[in-house]
Amino acid sequence: LWLATDSLTLGGNFSYTPSKYTESLLVSDSSREDVPESLYPEFDTLTEDIKGNQLLQVPEGKFTAWGSYNIPMNGGADLELFGVYSWTDEVFYSPFEAQAEKAEAYGRADLRATWSSPNDNWAVSAFVNNIFDDVANLQILRQSEAEFYRHNSGTTLPRAYGMEFRYKYYKSRKRLRYRVEYLISHHYKNALTNSRRLLSVATYSESDRADFFLLLCYIALT
Repeated sequence: LWLATDSLTLGGNFSYTPSKYTESLLVSDSSREDVPESLYPEFDTLTEDIKGNQLLQVPEGKFTAWGSYNIPMNGGADLELFGVYSWTDEVFYSPFEAQAEKAEAYGRADLRATWSSPNDNWAVSAFVNNIFDDVANLQILRQSEAEFYRHNSGTTLPRAYGMEFRYKYYKSRKRLRYRVEYLISHHYKNALTNSRRLLSVATYSESDRADFFLLLCYIALT
């Protein structure tokens, strides 16, 4: 994390994980289409030595970089511009390094702009996720002869864009947290029977009482 200026914050991380099977290890591959297990039941026929292959589901490299720029506006409101880019190296989903079971390297870039009101009660965001529409495999599952050698793949989400609206209807998180702790420590079992007395305290605002009532309902249901 680097606070480049009062308005600009940059961050990121990187990992490099070289991984190989360093010892001989014979593994039976019952999902090979070219050697059906029903025709070649011998163990040696279906066996492969995976020494030197990349470890299963461990990409060699990954990194993420992000930046946030805050723009103060008139009246105390502010506008935050946020961008993030992540990249994941190719990875194998079987120990045999079969090309049909390899997920290619991919990257993803997201952008978001958020306007917040002076008292932080209102916030409006516009976003674009996966800007370059790079859809990649997250997981590849392969089946044996009994499942007709079917391959299944889970993928990343395609490009998406939209807007979000957020409104905070309470004023004091600290006071709400205090009441939550008080409720849990003193009135957990009798929350509903004590709710009238607790909610009638004059120092609680109307919005605080609404928060507290929702909390009581949650505890009653759980």
